[in-house]
Amino acid sequence: MHAREVVSQLATLAFLSLSVVGQTAMSETTDAGRLNDTGIEQYKGSHYADALTIFNLTLAAYEVRGDRKGAAIALSEIAMCFNAMGQKHKAIDYLERALPKWREIGDRDNEASTLGKEGDILRSWGFPELSMRYYKQSLSLFRIAGDRAGTAAALNNLGLAYLVTGNRKKAHQSFAFALELYRSLGDEPGEASVLVNIGETFGASRETKRALEALSTALNLSRRLGERDLEIGILSAIAEVNGVRRGQDRARGSDQAALQSGKRKANEAAYAETLRTTAMLSTSKDR
Repeated sequence: MHAREVVSQLATLAFLSLSVVGQTAMSETTDAGRLNDTGIEQYKGSHYADALTIFNLTLAAYEVRGDRKGAAIALSEIAMCFNAMGQKHKAIDYLERALPKWREIGDRDNEASTLGKEGDILRSWGFPELSMRYYKQSLSLFRIAGDRAGTAAALNNLGLAYLVTGNRKKAHQSFAFALELYRSLGDEPGEASVLVNIGETFGASRETKRALEALSTALNLSRRLGERDLEIGILSAIAEVNGVRRGQDRARGSDQAALQSGKRKANEAAYAETLRTTAMLSTSKDR
């Protein structure tokens, strides 16, 4: 069945589920859940427009029932579609609509996650300074909720924003705290992702030895986890750092060669001066 046919059938299903009188809350929730699952499948298949249609249907269903949590989830998923389609301003708008719903039901974890998503969009959109505001709010909420995994993710994202703005000192601090948390949680994928960021931060500072140490540790983790895509990315980062190091070595080699050449020329000049002086003294003695 083609994606368009799926969407058409689901639209009919949604209309019926909203229209039939006497339908139980349980069956309504089940229908909305099926719609949502199909929307996610469409999204994963990069059928963003179709996924958007489905998520809008689930949003309507949840809003009719007064299900604030379901509506907040649907709003976040719509935002995800708009972001994938490059419509970042609309993505931000829908995330902003989801925020008050999370606050109304007292779900700090999802409120923090939503703020983090807004930060991600703003950072990718070229507004790293503005993204920091959202990351810091997200970080504060995760800490209040006692969510260490969320705290680590927020610190990692904040570090990336600092790195983009050139504040490598604060980037290192954020990454170091995130790394400590991920290790305490035994979260190896999280640990690997932070190590990559640490390696890139050291690379940006031309600290190639420390960059390679961090990236090599991340590479070993990615291989143990079987994360092929992450491994490829790390190998690319290592190649880039090695390229910088070779350039540094060549520069040092050139400097050493220039120094040796200078010393040689200085020695030759001194030797020539000694010969002239000796000749002058010899001539003077003969007279």
